[in-house]
Amino acid sequence: MADKKSAILTRNNTIKKMNKLSFLILIFFLISNYTYSQKQGKIFYKKINVDGKIDTSILIYDEDESFFYTILDKAITKPFRDEYGTLVQPSNTIDSIANKRLFNYYDRKKNKFYLNNINKNQEILMSITHNNDEWMLTDETKQIEDFKCFKAYKIINGKKYFAWFTEQLPLPYGPIAINGLKGIILELYNEDRTVFFEFEKFENTSELIQSYISEYDFSNAITYQEYLELKK
Repeated sequence: MADKKSAILTRNNTIKKMNKLSFLILIFFLISNYTYSQKQGKIFYKKINVDGKIDTSILIYDEDESFFYTILDKAITKPFRDEYGTLVQPSNTIDSIANKRLFNYYDRKKNKFYLNNINKNQEILMSITHNNDEWMLTDETKQIEDFKCFKAYKIINGKKYFAWFTEQLPLPYGPIAINGLKGIILELYNEDRTVFFEFEKFENTSELIQSYISEYDFSNAITYQEYLELKK
């Protein structure tokens, strides 16, 4: 009888240990998954244009870099102004140029943005040093899907920009060449709404940013001022 009780106790202790181990494994998996989603992800935005047209923009990021671009319905064949107010003269004669993806790539270690633009049948790479002006934080908060967001603003090129960012994704990235907060910017707009990005969804991703930029040699990038000189 004593042996039977001892066997039962041993079995119960074994079950408890297995349950505890299973619980610890589950917690480890959840923490790992949560950490992964913080360190690497993909944000989809609605880019709301002045004419009301909506495009989809995508921010892919990891701990060291981010890559932002907008999906366009058709090739860029007509002059337009970029987010910095610069007139871009795309080619309508060379399809490979007109269909080029325009992007903003941020190298966190160098604290530099690299972007491309199309000017007179040429793709030009530019480098821009991160704007280190401090964001002004407000007391406003709001929920954007599953993310608690905080509001901040700063003046960029003479215009006030407003950003809603979340510390649940604690990396300093955002749409276009605007970042520098304690979390990823999920919504961004300026005072006259000529720039407006609205959060659409978040996805975990295993995409490598290098697959988007491997064809480029950023050591050949010119400064933004040099780019403006080329346009004269």
